[in-house]
Order: sequence, then C-alpha cells, then structure tokens
Amino acid sequence: MDYQLAPEAKYPVQIEEIEYSVRWLFDHANEQGVDATKIGVGGDSAGGNMTCVMALKLRDENGPRLALQVPLFPEAAFPATQWRSVRTARASIWSPTESSRWCAIW
Repeated sequence: MDYQLAPEAKYPVQIEEIEYSVRWLFDHANEQGVDATKIGVGGDSAGGNMTCVMALKLRDENGPRLALQVPLFPEAAFPATQWRSVRTARASIWSPTESSRWCAIW
C-alpha cells in the first residue's frame, strides 16, 4: 500500500487510505480473481502499527473479516520500561533502555 506520508499528510489520512483499499479489495475480490476468505494485511514498523489499527477497525465496525494480519515490528503499545523483559530486550547496543525511555516521553 502506497499511502501518503507524514508530515504532509496528516493523521488519519493514512488509515483512511488503507481502509479504502482493503474494503475495495473485499468488494471487488471476485472480479480481481481474489479469494475474499484469504485476504490479509501486513506491514513493517509504522505499517505494522497500521496493520493492527486496520484489523481492529474492521472488527469494531463489523467490516469484512481478515484472514490474517502480519504486523512486523509494530510499536503498537509502548511498553513500560520498568518491566524486566523490556529492560532485557531493549538493553543492547542497538536499542539501549535509556533511549527507549527518551523516545517514550517524546
């Protein structure tokens, strides 16, 4: 999905564009040769977050049912950095815990 990027396109434009595309695919699945029971969404990083948002939005609005979602590396809910698992996972050269705390407050 080639959605418009921020900061030029303001939230929730990206979610609306993705939702339109997903609903369009469900509505036109037969003519596109797509099995509507096997449609899924996926994304990486911000796209992973939007994957989660889209799945919940479709569910909450009684929209079409996705076959699966594949969110890769979403920061869907920033974890509390006091948890031992977060300190262990984030305490590395690539993502030090202090950097994670700094990002959380910004």
